[in-house]
Amino acid sequence: LLVFCADAANPTKTRTPIETTTNTPTSSATLDIVDVENDPAEREHQFGAYSVLAITVVLIVTILLTYGFLVFECHYIPESVCTISVGVLLGLVLKISNSHISEWYRLEPNTFFLFLLPPIIFESGYNLNKGNFFSNLGSISLFAVVGTIISSLVVGLGCWLLGFLPFL
Repeated sequence: LLVFCADAANPTKTRTPIETTTNTPTSSATLDIVDVENDPAEREHQFGAYSVLAITVVLIVTILLTYGFLVFECHYIPESVCTISVGVLLGLVLKISNSHISEWYRLEPNTFFLFLLPPIIFESGYNLNKGNFFSNLGSISLFAVVGTIISSLVVGLGCWLLGFLPFL
């Protein structure tokens, strides 16, 4: 076996071959070929590698888009809309392509509510203009309370009316 390593004493960082030997006899050395299609562990490992690649590409594209928004001072579209658009486009590409992505990637509700939603809410609250918030606190509270009451009444009335349908 030839292994290339960098010589620490050589400042030009040239690589020199070094021979290594193993204690296994050459007559019994066999090469194990792993069947990716039938081995679930190998399949999961392969899909895991693809998922890391996909997440890295999406992250790089999102960072470049955000940087482009800052450099070109585009204030017409919020950065979050652009980031969500990247995710939607990636989802459409994955849905249209004939790949086995649905086997290894599913967005579960717990994943969304525990890991994706809190940073979005935190970012919105962090970038909120405090002066505008406190000057409109009365109308915000009114809409929150009245909207909650209206929503509760509509959902409750709808559930009550659905109980009278004969096929339910």
